[in-house]
Amino acid sequence: MGCKNWCQINLTGQIMVDKLSAIIFLVVMVASASHPTFAQTVVTIDDVVRYEFHGERVYDKQTNLSWMRCSVGQQWRAPDRCIGKPKGFTFREAQRVPKEGVVWRIPSPFEFSTLFRGQLGIPPTNETRGMPKINTQAFPDMDPSRLLYWTNEAMSSTNAWFADFNNGDVDFV
Repeated sequence: MGCKNWCQINLTGQIMVDKLSAIIFLVVMVASASHPTFAQTVVTIDDVVRYEFHGERVYDKQTNLSWMRCSVGQQWRAPDRCIGKPKGFTFREAQRVPKEGVVWRIPSPFEFSTLFRGQLGIPPTNETRGMPKINTQAFPDMDPSRLLYWTNEAMSSTNAWFADFNNGDVDFV
C-alpha cells in the first residue's frame, strides 16, 4: 500500500493520510562497529546470553551489532532508564539524522527484524506474549504508542519500510 502524502500508522496497522507530518518514529539506530573493547557484565536475556550492556549502548553478540538503547529524543539515565519523549520524523528527515553523528546509522529492515522476539531462535514465552516484540530490558522505556520505526530503505518513491515492535514485523507504507 502506498501513500502519496505523509502517512500516519496507528498501532492497529491502519494507515491514515496526514498532509502535515508523519508520526512514525525513528528510535533505535545501529552501529556496525566492532565489539567494544572494554569489559562489562553480560546479562542473561530471553533465556540466552545475547546482549552485553554498556550504559547507553547494548551489543548484540548474535548479530555483532551495537544499538542505542534509547530513542532519538530520549536520554540515557543510569542504571537502566531512558527519559524524555521519542522524536518523530518523516522518512526523509529520519535519513538525515545519522549524518549529524557519524558513528550511527539507521538499521536495515533485516537488522531491525533480528531484535524481534521469536527471531534468531528465541521464541516468545508466555510472559512475553502480548508485550512489545522487542526486549524491554535491552531497550527500556519504549512508548507503547510509538513502536513504529523507519528503516534505512525506501521501497519506491512513495513507499518506505518500517519496523513494528508492537507486532514484531517489518512492513512498508
